[in-house]
This record gives sequence, structure tokens and C-alpha cells, in this order.
Amino acid sequence: MPTLSAQQQIATLEREKAELRVELEQARKLAYLGMMATTVAHEVSQPIHNIKAATDVTLHRLKKKYPFDSTEPIFEHIYHQLELINRQTERLRKIIENFRQFARWNKNHREFINLNQLLEQTIETIFAAQFRNNNIKLVQQLESEPLMVYANPFLLQEIFSILLSNAIEAIETQKLPTVWVTTFRSLNSNEAGFRIEDNGSGLAPEYRQHLFEPFMSTKTTEKGTGLGLHLAYQMVQDLKGRLNYQDHSGGGAGFIVILPTEER
Repeated sequence: MPTLSAQQQIATLEREKAELRVELEQARKLAYLGMMATTVAHEVSQPIHNIKAATDVTLHRLKKKYPFDSTEPIFEHIYHQLELINRQTERLRKIIENFRQFARWNKNHREFINLNQLLEQTIETIFAAQFRNNNIKLVQQLESEPLMVYANPFLLQEIFSILLSNAIEAIETQKLPTVWVTTFRSLNSNEAGFRIEDNGSGLAPEYRQHLFEPFMSTKTTEKGTGLGLHLAYQMVQDLKGRLNYQDHSGGGAGFIVILPTEER
């Protein structure tokens, strides 16, 4: 009969085997997801290109035959709708390109980036319509001086987009949905970062320990894959930074990203 020490060793080995099986399954899912993302990006690119080309031709011919100052209101409405289709297909094209870049991202490439500028551009080009259409109040508290960080611009934009998307989803049922975006200089002069907070329901304590693990999601299966925060965490690590969760003082959730301001 095994001694107590032997039994403990066996139990430890069994636990490690179980943990390894979970890690292997997660790795398999991530590899499959990467393959699917590449396939979808390839298959969707051509239809998007065709839609944009057809819209461009239609808009050009319509404007040529019926000037924008036409007295018929219907034409102005058609112009606006076609231009909306154009903007949205361009947004889809950028999303597809992001898929491709993500699949082949060079995590070692970094440069000095104006953090305030990148966050403002991301909000304007990707999220402005979403804030406006859903009556979400956006409070931006950005450093008055340019805030330079040493990072990969693509990864940094993806991190910000993931965290901001999560905040927006967290406040869907709030009467006065609000998101705060803040940039700051760390007390450590070699670091700076940003904070995204919302006035949603916050995060239950039991989720926090596993928050950045793959396939960990507090959302319904229809809304969440459980990969967003894991990918954001991995990307922040690749940038030699830190990603932490913090309750928002007024209720809701907050995520803090701290990045180096010099080469590491």
C-alpha cells in the first residue's frame, strides 16, 4: 500500500495531468479558431470588395445624372444610404485586414506612439456611431500633453477595441449608460497607460481569478467566445505591459493597461 508521501505524489501527478489535458484542449481550440479566422477573412474579402465596387459605381452614376442639389428629397436620401454602405464596407475591410494582421502579427515590432491620439482615432473611426446610436455617454479624460508609449500600434488598437467593446456590452441595460476613458502617466516615469471604466453591473468575485484565461466568459454563449480578454492580456504581455481589473468607484468594471514609455 502506497505511503502517504507516495499518495500525495500520485495525487499531484493526477492533478497535473488533468491541468495539462485542459491546456491541450484550449490550445487545440485556439489553433482551430486561428485557422477559421484566416479562412473567413479570405472568403469574405471578395464579396466585400464587390459590394463596395458596385456601390461606388452606382453612387458615381447617380451623382452624374442627378446632382446632389436636386429638388427631389429621395435622391439625397439615396446618396446618404449609399455613402453609409460605403463607410460600413470600408469598416468591414479594415476588420478583415485586422484578422490577417493578427494571424501574422510581429509582436517584436514596436515604436513610439502617441497614446492619446491613437485612442481618439480609434473611438472616432470605429466606435463613434455606436456611442451615438445607443445614447452612450463617453467621458474622455486624457492627459493634456502628448503621451508617448513604446508599443505595436496594431496590437495597442486591438487591446483598446476589445476593452471598449466589453464596456459597451456591459451597459446595454443601463438607463444612463456611461463609459470613461482615461489616460495617465504612472508614478514610475518609465510607464504610462489608460483606463476604461463603465457603469454596468461589474464583475462577480468568482470570475476574477480566471478572468484572463481563454474561453472564460461572463456573457451568454450567443455574445461571448471567452477569447477577447485572454487575447488582450496576451497582447499586453507581448508589449511588456500589464493588464489589471479594478472595480469602478461608482459601480461597474474597470480595466487598466500600463505600458512602457521606453524600450525594454
